[in-house]
Amino acid sequence: MRLLNTKNVPQLQEFIGDDDSIPPYAILSHTWEDQEEVTFQALSGPLAGAQKKGFLKIQQTCALAAQNGYDWAWVDTCCIDKLASAELSEAINSMFRWYQNAAVCYVFLSDLEPGANLDTSLPKCRWFTRGWTLQELIAPRVVLFYDRDWKYRGNKDELADLVARTTRIPKDILSHQTALSEVAVARRMSWASRRSTTRVEDMAYCLLGIFGVHMSLVYGERNRAFSRLQETIVQTTGDLSIFVWTNNDEDCPEYTGFFADTPRRFEPCFEMYSTLEDSIYRDLNITTRGIHLEASLAQLYLPGAMHQPVLDPYCKVGSFSIGIYLRKIGGNRYARWKPRLLVQFDKTEEVRKPSWAESASVILDDIFNTASSTTYLGQKLQVDKLLLATTFPDTFPFHATDPVLGNRHSALRLSWEIQDSLPLENSGHRVFPRSHWDRHDRVFFCANRISYSWCATILEFKVNKEAQNRGTQTPNITLFIACFYWNFAQKGRPFLMLASMDSIGKAIASIFEFTLDRTRFECARGDAAPLIRKTFGDNLVSNEEEFGNPSIIIGSEIEVTLALRTNVACPDICVNPMTLVDVSVRKKR
Repeated sequence: MRLLNTKNVPQLQEFIGDDDSIPPYAILSHTWEDQEEVTFQALSGPLAGAQKKGFLKIQQTCALAAQNGYDWAWVDTCCIDKLASAELSEAINSMFRWYQNAAVCYVFLSDLEPGANLDTSLPKCRWFTRGWTLQELIAPRVVLFYDRDWKYRGNKDELADLVARTTRIPKDILSHQTALSEVAVARRMSWASRRSTTRVEDMAYCLLGIFGVHMSLVYGERNRAFSRLQETIVQTTGDLSIFVWTNNDEDCPEYTGFFADTPRRFEPCFEMYSTLEDSIYRDLNITTRGIHLEASLAQLYLPGAMHQPVLDPYCKVGSFSIGIYLRKIGGNRYARWKPRLLVQFDKTEEVRKPSWAESASVILDDIFNTASSTTYLGQKLQVDKLLLATTFPDTFPFHATDPVLGNRHSALRLSWEIQDSLPLENSGHRVFPRSHWDRHDRVFFCANRISYSWCATILEFKVNKEAQNRGTQTPNITLFIACFYWNFAQKGRPFLMLASMDSIGKAIASIFEFTLDRTRFECARGDAAPLIRKTFGDNLVSNEEEFGNPSIIIGSEIEVTLALRTNVACPDICVNPMTLVDVSVRKKR
């Protein structure tokens, strides 16, 4: 760290070692004047940059420091050799700590007129709009404000209410009563949402200290710097609020990655806070394909409507918990869907079932527009491995611009029909493998041309309440249905398997489901099919060897038949024709 000798300006001295070896020093926070600042090279020259306006700031800083008993001062314009890339990188990564360790920070407001009313004039100062000054406000404990004539106007504690209103930074953060690490990432990002920097990359670099991270500097990467900042934050914290941002631009795309392109996207998050201290969400890993994590998604649904997966980042604004829309675009891979909107989960005491573990009332609307809302039901799904996309390629394999269609070569949908005379109703179904099941479109999908595609479902039907009250003899039934090679690009033709889950007993059924759930989509021939045959044995019917529709009899009166339809055009679901499996539940003829 290089410091100015306040008693012998412009003498500089470099201090090498840990922070304890650096003497007490004052530090300056200001906004730069174009072409008028004194650089390290200018200060070392014969005229010491005295002809520039910036030299007066150096003199005044050193004079104030000397009056307050400090022999050393630091000014960013001249104490860093910005032509030395290694020194510049070290300085930017150390900047927050340098301001934090300063004995006092002098804030020079070049556009604050002497005698101006602070309540109206201070919030308009350019200093509150710059990116670098955010950490210069938060990091030091003692901050003194001066107007353009270097007249003292107050300190951070005295002006705390006004500064907090202006910056939307809580007073307990300004006074160091609460650690930055206790504040949600999205909220910290919101503090920078109204600020700017001259260079695009600096909008990321000026936030390193706010998040306690370090990065290499790559000037020329432009917005990629902010993406790298978010990647670095994800690697050091499990705070999922980093994904809670919105894009209100008119040209906002329908699908995006999970990283924001600018801090502006976090502006509405200034009142957000995280509600979970420790969980499996802490383990986030970044690869070239995206962010890996384990999470339990929420499913929003209405009878007869789409089923919508939502990520719960465990954040709240007021009494509302926040959720993020997802769309599956590959095997367990998700994109951010409708980034203009967030989901509000109303978990107040008035909600009948407020826990995610049960059904919960969910308000589906713009996060900050609560005037009108639609109530949906929400249900928490089991923990799954997710891959959140951070970037998209220029084009997708099967569709140029749509990431859903672009990664979906073919699809399969299951439908069922219950004969009117049977008092049965569908009570749910479980799908295998979950990695290739899309809840939004309610289809299985294949993401390439070569996979030996397979899918299976356990479909449950129960007797309705009216029939139960009449004492009907019709049994509840649970079916196992599987379809193989339904990706029409395969050489082998599709075939179906059908069995009753009641034929194998509860213990075997539990082990079977556990094993099948861990069988990969690509393992149709080697793992999935042998497992199913071994489990059900002679109770399994299939049309693998011959054409026809598999059929079984359950009890004495119920016949279940499967029918396979191929080459069904459905351009909104996948780029190629879809396969349909129709389940018919009828009285035995």
